[in-house]
Amino acid sequence: MGKKILSILVLTVPRRVDNYFPRLMVDLHRQAGGHSAGEIEVLGLYDNRTRTIGSKREALLGLVQGDYFAFIDDDDRVSPDFVSKILGAIRDNPGVDLVLYQTMVERPGASNYICHYDKDIEKPIFDPEPHKVYYGPPAHHHVWRTDLGRQFHFPDQNVGEDFAWTLAVRKAVRTQVKIEEVLYYYN
Repeated sequence: MGKKILSILVLTVPRRVDNYFPRLMVDLHRQAGGHSAGEIEVLGLYDNRTRTIGSKREALLGLVQGDYFAFIDDDDRVSPDFVSKILGAIRDNPGVDLVLYQTMVERPGASNYICHYDKDIEKPIFDPEPHKVYYGPPAHHHVWRTDLGRQFHFPDQNVGEDFAWTLAVRKAVRTQVKIEEVLYYYN
């Protein structure tokens, strides 16, 4: 096995384990398989809701072997070239702290909108009309350098643990690279 570059982390619970989780894991496995052996690590954690989301994120983060990691929510999707675009950005920007990309928020029965991110944005800005665009701080689903991300801890809670962690860790980010494409689809 080669050196692990990227670890992709996915949490799931009983009501999602038969539908969302397998679909996402099959997609990630397919994308990871297109790269050198061992470069991509895909880790999943299932529990029966006995742990908080924050404690599950901490547990997975403790298992990471890649130089970089990203969480993907089990009910979301990634683009078919998610892994290759991320690897390209990491290789083109050695040692970068954070890799950002755009997110499409998909809302059944309402208009979708695109999210743009930057480490220097403290408070989210949403322009609902006419552009339907969101500008905000980085999210847990972006790609973080592992040694930087491990310096901060997810709160032991079920709501807002991701936002609390990203607000803390983003202050330590010195370098970021942006992929100006939608690579993540938030359900």
